[in-house]
This record gives sequence, structure tokens and C-alpha cells, in this order.
Amino acid sequence: MSTRMIRQLIRSRQQELVELAASFIRIPSENPSPEFKKRSAEMGRHISRYLAAKGS
Repeated sequence: MSTRMIRQLIRSRQQELVELAASFIRIPSENPSPEFKKRSAEMGRHISRYLAAKGS
């Protein structure tokens, strides 16, 4: 197995873990505020950037 394939596998597993963790985060109400949605999206981007930087 090439190093590149291993890295891709690790990245996909990390993404699965992020998605799993996100599924445990409860939305505070059925209709979250725009501010909550914005902050959630921002946190998701930070996590993605962190994992991408850590993987390289």
C-alpha cells in the first residue's frame, strides 16, 4: 500500500470521526438562530483546517 493511499485512508477516517462527533452535538432548538448556524459552520471549518494541516 502506497503512502498516498494510507494518507487518503487516514483522512477519510478522520472525516468519519468528525461527522460522528457532529452527530452527538445537539442543536439547542428545532429552529436554531442564524448566529448559531454561523458559529457551527465556522467551527466545522476550523476542524477541517486543523485535520488537513495535521495530515500533511
